Amino acid sequence: MRYKKFLIDYKVEVVGTLPDGHEITISEMDDLAGDYHEEMVNDSVGYTREYFRKQIERQWGVDYLFDDAHYIDTDITLQGKNVDKWVEKYLTEVKLNDSTKKKYRDFIKIIGAAVLYNHYRFLFWGHMTIQKKKDVYTKGIYNQHLSAKTVENTLNYLLKTEALRLTREPRSPTSEKGGATARYEFSRSWIEYFQYFKIGIENLTYVGNPIRLKQFKGGYEREVPYSNDENTNDMRQEMFFINDYLGKQELYIKPNSLNRYIKKHKLEKKIYYPEGYFVSNYRNNYYERIFSRGNFGKGGRLYSHWILSVPKELRRSLLLNQEETIELDYSSMNMHIMSSLENLSSNSGKDLYQIATLKGLNREIIKQFITIAPNVKNITTAKKLTAQEILGKKFPNVGSIPKKFLHDMEKCIAEIRIVHAILWGKYFKNTKTSKDWGIKFMFYESNIATAVVKSAALKRIPAFPIHDGFITNKKYKIKLTQIMHDEFEKYFIALDKDPSIPAIK
Repeated sequence: MRYKKFLIDYKVEVVGTLPDGHEITISEMDDLAGDYHEEMVNDSVGYTREYFRKQIERQWGVDYLFDDAHYIDTDITLQGKNVDKWVEKYLTEVKLNDSTKKKYRDFIKIIGAAVLYNHYRFLFWGHMTIQKKKDVYTKGIYNQHLSAKTVENTLNYLLKTEALRLTREPRSPTSEKGGATARYEFSRSWIEYFQYFKIGIENLTYVGNPIRLKQFKGGYEREVPYSNDENTNDMRQEMFFINDYLGKQELYIKPNSLNRYIKKHKLEKKIYYPEGYFVSNYRNNYYERIFSRGNFGKGGRLYSHWILSVPKELRRSLLLNQEETIELDYSSMNMHIMSSLENLSSNSGKDLYQIATLKGLNREIIKQFITIAPNVKNITTAKKLTAQEILGKKFPNVGSIPKKFLHDMEKCIAEIRIVHAILWGKYFKNTKTSKDWGIKFMFYESNIATAVVKSAALKRIPAFPIHDGFITNKKYKIKLTQIMHDEFEKYFIALDKDPSIPAIK
């Protein structure tokens, strides 16, 4: 069974027998916060949720649980034959007609998903947080399966049957989605049913819209509605195919490596249950393409998958289908995109962040400047941001940058202007407004990445994208390298360009 290590498992010990023959048992779960209201109870019963909460609040603050608990994500649900049997357990308390049952059934699966990953994250029975603002559930391009009325009626039903208990309402939101929030505790039955029906990480399923459009509103990018056309429908079907294939693969961090990482970085002092923090993120086992500036020709990178938030140090400790992994990256991707757009195929295979005449200088300066400069309106700003990125400090003007660093950077810039003269004139020179090339390069990069993942999947090779890199099994190194080379080349040939193909490391 996939993800067999990620099933909830608590041992039960028989401690006696009642006169009627029923066994008296104690479960390990009794030590993970019971449905008792006393501050502390005897050892035969275990700790209460109130006890756990106070221990957490003492170390991490009064609002830690509320702020850190994941909101119910209506794009993630539980699916499987075992899930279908499980959900019926919550629909027997009150007589319901078939139409109402279906609506309740769908939302209970979504709530169940939140209960499951919050339990992994916090270990004890815990709670979940839900937005109560009605327009969050207005049906549209990002929400096809819920309505505000269904949400309200299902929650009221679960409160009536004591499957949930409302513990805090209302709460001013801290997320960009907005809307009043409420916190609910869930009864022991949820965890016991997950155990009984063997419901775990592999049952978490994405049912959202993987093509998302954002635009700046109110100081940050928000999702905006859009109309479907042939282009968005094709992209959506492509992402459904990719998510379906990758979702069937088993990718996770080696438990021993994760434990070493937690100790090394002393995460026990920062996160209540560090191992659960990472494991609960496995729920994001899908990708979404997110476009920017309200334009399907800008951005489009593949986001959302949990692998994107994993530190590079831990990415070296991944298992994919129980086998060792490797990460392959396009070298100096943006420079090769620029070169391809200008038909500079002579740059193929070169590390364009390493200029021959500057071998003695820090490659990082060249890389950061080349990454930043095409996106700002002048070279002065690019210098300040490059210094800030590398030195970790803001500089009000160029004169405040340390002299040694500034000297090295000036030498790099002078050589870049000569060695990459054609690219400099098009992508680096001063303008009155931000050039914003980066978001345009991201569009090309994301199209190529999507093509690589799809092409690999058709050959039964799992390739998990991390922007311009891909994680796969070591045994597929040569095959995936060839796919990456071919898809980059095909993409720019289709644009009637002479491609400059990056080296693949």
